Amino acid sequence: MATPPNPLFGDRVPAGTLPAELEGKTPLEIAQYYQERETRILRTQAQPPVNTPAPPPPPPTREDWEADPQAAAQRVFQNSVTRQEFQNVVQSAQGTLLQAAKLAARQGKKYWERLLPEMERIAQNDQQNATNSEWWVTTYNYLVGRDLSTLLAEDAAAAAAAQRSSSEPPAGPSEQPPTPRELKPVDLKIMNGLGLSEEQYRKGEKNYEIGKFPVTLDNRTWRSA
Repeated sequence: MATPPNPLFGDRVPAGTLPAELEGKTPLEIAQYYQERETRILRTQAQPPVNTPAPPPPPPTREDWEADPQAAAQRVFQNSVTRQEFQNVVQSAQGTLLQAAKLAARQGKKYWERLLPEMERIAQNDQQNATNSEWWVTTYNYLVGRDLSTLLAEDAAAAAAAQRSSSEPPAGPSEQPPTPRELKPVDLKIMNGLGLSEEQYRKGEKNYEIGKFPVTLDNRTWRSA
């Protein structure tokens, strides 16, 4: 009785019994394939897993600080910044929040600009609460109530000054002095005969026109008579 052929020792493995990538391979090629695969598996298992740290979260933006200051501060700590860096970020964010609070609170406030310097002075001692617009509204209302008489008096004085200014006629153009007349030859002859300068002659002529005569022996005697 003939011994059936053993496919493991044949030249080719029957089709349909192996994965597609091994179809048509010899037993030796198949054995090498599995040997290399096992070697790769063992090498991979022997190596410890590489833990790649997750990248740190990006630093918080201005919008992050305005939306949720606490979460923004936690992100700053996660990034392991130095104390000075953290203080710089906090101061920058606090300044931004403070300006936003003032902008929101000033709407419709008649005396805002007049009271702003004092409100800012008070805010220096309460910077944490000054980042809230309600703090500015409350402080403004307090100062208006405290200084209401002074504010109303200033308003009345400003209104009176504006009314006076509107009722005054506009200033006209300044009048130019009249041009002196041109001296005629007879004037020059008299002026030279009396030994007078042109200025002295014109002054004497002006006095004559208004009836102001120089005091002489003749008219002084007449005036005293």
